[in-house]
Amino acid sequence: MKKRLTASEKRTWAILFSTQLVKGPLGKQEQKTKVGRVKGSYRKHRGGIVNHQTQEVSTAQVSFAIDYRAAFMNVNVVELNGQQYEVKDTTNVGFENHTIIFDLELAQS
Repeated sequence: MKKRLTASEKRTWAILFSTQLVKGPLGKQEQKTKVGRVKGSYRKHRGGIVNHQTQEVSTAQVSFAIDYRAAFMNVNVVELNGQQYEVKDTTNVGFENHTIIFDLELAQS
């Protein structure tokens, strides 16, 4: 049984974004929409899951003890300390814990 994050573990602010297709002058384009700003804990490590020898991909896992909202399950981009990460997987740990885990990969700019 997982417990809620303690106050000392909730030390990182993150901004959650989802993407939507918006009609523009050059056709439909993706636009980021801010879903929310939350505080949580995260682990960052280098190297991909498939090949641990490569140091090219920066990955992270973030977990937030937040009130569950359906919009949070559709998050595509998470910004941590000014760095943007693409969300590769989203897991809802449990409704009683209100914990959502995002598996992230460094966004290509």
